[in-house]
Amino acid sequence: MFLYLFSFKEGMTMKTERLIMSGARENSESLLKEMSEALKLSADNPYLFVRTGLIAKLFFYKELYEIIVSVPGSIVEVGSWFGQTSVLFENIRAIIEPFNYSRKIVSFDTFDGYNETSGLNIGSQEILKYKVEDNWIDLLEKIQDAHKSINSSASIFHNIKGDIRDTIPKYLEENCEPIALVYYDIATYETLKFTFNTVLPYISKGGVFVFDDYGYQYQGVNQFIIEQGIHKKYQLIHSKYYKSKVYLVVT
Repeated sequence: MFLYLFSFKEGMTMKTERLIMSGARENSESLLKEMSEALKLSADNPYLFVRTGLIAKLFFYKELYEIIVSVPGSIVEVGSWFGQTSVLFENIRAIIEPFNYSRKIVSFDTFDGYNETSGLNIGSQEILKYKVEDNWIDLLEKIQDAHKSINSSASIFHNIKGDIRDTIPKYLEENCEPIALVYYDIATYETLKFTFNTVLPYISKGGVFVFDDYGYQYQGVNQFIIEQGIHKKYQLIHSKYYKSKVYLVVT
């Protein structure tokens, strides 16, 4: 028996994380979650419970970093939620290029959920799940600083709160610098269009723009790719490890 988490019916709520999940898989994921919480093992044992998709995403981040390792510029995360991606990129940087202290890792988010939902058919409950605690940026900075200390790193983090259509232009005006990687993790048409056209002049040759949300269920992303002719101007590349993640390389 299969649980369908996506509906083609107009007006129905769309779950954006997984399209089809078997009952057995759902039960197994719940079991691992319960065991993880109950056993309270040390932080040195995360892979006992982490699901395959999260490991694939880690491989995907490594795939991206290997593309930009010789490309100058910052790593920009658009739609950061809790900021996990910024920490993963910092740790991958410490492994792949430990002596490159010129990378900035810049995270943009409202930290308050979606401000606009063009081309994204989701319900209010899912929109609200992306809202974090009011003091989350302070907590995130402590987490980032701890990772920097462990890595003996001089990386610079910026966590910027607000509507991306306001904060990105302001940041770029105040910090005129090249960008090596844009990790775009918001699936709305208007914000994607604005972000892409705003950051493109700053992306270094060989730099990467990532569409975290790609597939037939992401109407806003598909609309942007077709209407802006992105599929004709650039080669869209599926990740080797995570086929629903797509990126392009600026040449």
